[in-house]
Amino acid sequence: SLLNALIGQVLLPNEYKQCTQTTTEIRGCDSEDEQFIQIEYFSRKEFDDYKKDIVQLISEEQSGKVKRYAFEDFEVLLHFPINCFLLYSSEESLRRLQKELTEIENAERNASAYLAEPHEKIEKIKYVKHEEIISVLQRSAADKHISRTVKRITVWTRHVDKRMVYYDAPGFDAGNKRHRDLVIQRAMSADVIVFVVRFSATLSEKNSELFSVC
Repeated sequence: SLLNALIGQVLLPNEYKQCTQTTTEIRGCDSEDEQFIQIEYFSRKEFDDYKKDIVQLISEEQSGKVKRYAFEDFEVLLHFPINCFLLYSSEESLRRLQKELTEIENAERNASAYLAEPHEKIEKIKYVKHEEIISVLQRSAADKHISRTVKRITVWTRHVDKRMVYYDAPGFDAGNKRHRDLVIQRAMSADVIVFVVRFSATLSEKNSELFSVC
């Protein structure tokens, strides 16, 4: 990934296919003794509330009671980001919502042990060499089930200037509601956005929408 090249270390998941399921924040520290990774998991209540919201939206979509949004309504989307699903036509919105619900239910069956009770859980792991935490990052950021239970990952490394914070965000046009939420929220507060596409590709219409809200 580009961030691995900037850091000078193979730290983040790096594959041709989609491999980032949550936001990873990279911060600098002074020495190896201060290096650690922090993983914040959703609480069971947060996870269940999100699932209920998706079920409710599916019901409203099927009954034709849903208000459609345009990207010009980014103030609404920022405060109520679940409405990102409603940027699409009714048929496309319903398809994406049902896909989202399926993925949530799969995560619930396969990774429920990672959900915190009753509050969010925070896991901290100290490390010296980046090789020591690659498997942890792969599991937390890229596993299709476990990553659904992860709210945020923060890595402190001596290879990053302490004055800078890097965010590795999921793909904006992947069709995942939480991905869109995360990207919009990070982009709205960023000083610089680096948007990477294949050299042979042009910016898709869905990806172009991101820049209309930033």
